[in-house]
Amino acid sequence: MIKVIFTHAGSHFVGLEVSGHAYSGEPGHDLVCAAVSVLSQTLVNAIESVGGIAESNVKLTMKKGYLAFKMHLKDANETTDAVFKTIEVGIEGLVRTYPQYIEHINAEVHTHVKDI
Repeated sequence: MIKVIFTHAGSHFVGLEVSGHAYSGEPGHDLVCAAVSVLSQTLVNAIESVGGIAESNVKLTMKKGYLAFKMHLKDANETTDAVFKTIEVGIEGLVRTYPQYIEHINAEVHTHVKDI
């Protein structure tokens, strides 16, 4: 199962963590995994290109079956929230269609946390 965690600090999105595998198809032909991968990587790219957040101001960890993205709360704004929300809508659609393969979680972090 793929676990997708959207992290919030107050009213803003500040992170995304994706872990696991769907195993809904053969490796290399798993459409659920591919869809989640595309959405999560689109978020990372769009935060920089649409949200205007420099790559040096985020923390990104990627390895097989895992992606973690974090940004500073001070950099969050309406545009970055719109990017996160758009990706979240895509994930929610996948969860409705493939609930046996994906879990969507919202998590709150303390706003005093400064490290990413």
